[in-house]
Amino acid sequence: MTNAVEELEGAETILIIGSNTTATHPLIAWRIFTAKEKGAKLIVIDPRKTHIARFADLYLAERPGTTWR
Repeated sequence: MTNAVEELEGAETILIIGSNTTATHPLIAWRIFTAKEKGAKLIVIDPRKTHIARFADLYLAERPGTTWR
């Protein structure tokens, strides 16, 4: 993460890659949900359908063992 946690609530778009954020970082997840309530778009890229992925505007489930080209 390259920004301050406090900035999440004001974000327009949030990208989560390979993180089960609600389980491992609940306070950050709370800020992400607050941003969603304010209209932020959420993109989740993860092979697992995590709890936060259910709220994503775009969910991409990559297949383990594949490469991006």
